[in-house]
This record gives sequence, C-alpha cells and structure tokens, in this order.
Amino acid sequence: MQNEKIHKRGRYATEFKEKVALEALTGAKTHAQIASEYGISPDLVKDWKKQAKEMLGECFRRGGRKSEMEKKDERIANLERLLGKREFELDWLSKKSQGVGTVAQRRQLLDMGGEAPSRKRQCELLGLARSSTYYKKRAPKDEPATERAIEQLYEEDATLGRRRMPVLLQRRYGIEIGAKKCQRIKKKLGLRTLYPHRDTSAPNPRAEKESYLLKDMEINEVDQVWTSDITYLQIDRCNYYLCVVMDWDSRFVLGWSMGRHMDVRLCLDALDMALKSGRCPKIFNTDQGSQYTSGDWK
Repeated sequence: MQNEKIHKRGRYATEFKEKVALEALTGAKTHAQIASEYGISPDLVKDWKKQAKEMLGECFRRGGRKSEMEKKDERIANLERLLGKREFELDWLSKKSQGVGTVAQRRQLLDMGGEAPSRKRQCELLGLARSSTYYKKRAPKDEPATERAIEQLYEEDATLGRRRMPVLLQRRYGIEIGAKKCQRIKKKLGLRTLYPHRDTSAPNPRAEKESYLLKDMEINEVDQVWTSDITYLQIDRCNYYLCVVMDWDSRFVLGWSMGRHMDVRLCLDALDMALKSGRCPKIFNTDQGSQYTSGDWK
C-alpha cells in the first residue's frame, strides 16, 4: 500500500488519489474511516473528493471532447477556406495588374465593390499605401481668371498685400485662394506691393555730398538753424508721406507737406510754405537723402 500511494518524488500518485476519491464519492464510509484505512489525513480525503466532483461537472458541461478525427476535419476545412480566399485574391490581382507599372495606374485598379477584397488587402496586393487611396484631387482652378483679377485689384490699389488681396478676391470675384498662392501669382506677374520702408533717406550715389556744419555748434537762437525730414503715416489703410520744415531751436513747424509719393516735390512744397512766413535761416540742415541732394532742391 505504501509503495502504491507514494509517487517517486514523494507525492501521492494519481491512481491512488482516484481510488480514494471514488471510495469517498460512494459514501459507504466516512472521511475518517477512509483516512484511517489508507493512512492519510481526513482533510486530504475531503479535498480529493471535492476535486473529483468539479472535474466531473466540467466534463458534463463541455459535452465531451472532440475526437482527433473531428479536429483534423475542422483544420482541413479552415485550410480549404483560406486557400480558396488566396486563390480568389491572386486571380483578382492577375486580372487587374496586367500592363500596370506606375503608382497612379495601380491606384486606378482599386475596386470598392461588394465582391472585391477589402481596401486594406487590395492595397497590400498592389503595393499601395492605404492612406493615399482616400485622397481625391480637387478640380483645377481657373488660373488666368485669378491672375486677371489680381492685376485689376493691383491697378486700383498698389498697396494691397498678400493678406488683404485674398479677402477682396473672395468678396468681389468669389475666388478663394490663400495668402501664399496670392504672393506667388503676384511674383509671377511682376507685381510689387507699394508700402513705406523703414529707410526713407536713401542716398543718391551720384549726388554731391555736403559737409556737416553743426558739429560742436551751440544753437541758441531762432532761425539760426532750420531742419527738414520725411516720415510716413497710415490713414484709412493708405500710406502717406509727411515732410516737415521746422526751426531747430524753438521746434516750431514752419512748413509741411503730405503726399502719396516720397519725391522732391513733397520737400519743395514744405519749403515753399516755410519761406512764405518771411523768415530765413542761417543754416539749413538735412540728411543726405536723394530728395535733399537733387538738383531741384539745391
């Protein structure tokens, strides 16, 4: 009995457990009697009986195991279905891919019908990225009409930039383009937006340069020194240039002129207004901009 119940690793053998559990299931003897007969603990008898009941219930719930033949038949059926699917896909691919080389041509072979493979599988067979098959190219816009509209707006107002011009294009002509495309078309047409630059004193390289007379000079008298300069203003979204002539000591504005263009005429109008006051300076100081070094000014 001892050799029958002890496993070679010191544990109870499976056959011994089955024998004790079956005897406990019959109910002919108590757990204590069975334990005393086989020389084991009554708790072991109780546990093995419980395990046997659970295993029997599991067998009935599964309805029995499938035979090895049934398992083989099921595997064969699955393989046949998979093989049929692959043959269908390869047949579809061989019909579609005849004489096709470019990506655009392969993209045209996609078939979203009910009998065709899925979009993902078609892209795998054709060697396409699935994300590229959802894109639909927009119809090309009328580029010449857009160019004509931009030219017309530029003739009306040359100060329109790449931000305001698309707004007017959509408002007047119903043309919707972005700021970058508007800028590209203007560059193509050779149209340059007019706006005041920071440097309003661009010199004329061929003009004669005058010496600076105010170095280390004390200016403490009215009409001792006059000065003139140009700046720019923005009024109603339009840029204007302002030329001012004023007395250095009193900071009194003697003459001024405003216009859309920064030319010598702007400066001469401001000077004429200052001279009409009947006053005359000893020194007239300006920068070396092209307006103040031109022949008309001198």
